[in-house]
Amino acid sequence: MTEQEQFEFAAKAVGIVVLKDINDKFIWDERNYDQSYYWNPRDDGADSFRLETELELDVVWYREYIKVRSCDERFWKLESFSDHNGDKDAARRAASFRVAVEIGKAMG
Repeated sequence: MTEQEQFEFAAKAVGIVVLKDINDKFIWDERNYDQSYYWNPRDDGADSFRLETELELDVVWYREYIKVRSCDERFWKLESFSDHNGDKDAARRAASFRVAVEIGKAMG
């Protein structure tokens, strides 16, 4: 699966209509109709937090890794902090993004 497809599935999971930029690289979020912006929950903490809130994701912290799961526990991902150079925020964003991708794929 390409990076773009991953973003499209994650967007689908939270109800974002996918509008790509001229280079087909980014997704615009126009849900509030007042403004649009590039949406990147994998790399942006605020977008990731909004994604977690929208999907009601559970976040469980462990000593060496983080687990993010959907509230019905059908989808979950683990991310090791060491895989992200010890950056716990990056691990959280990655796990949340991966769960959203799986939810979007399951939506068909």
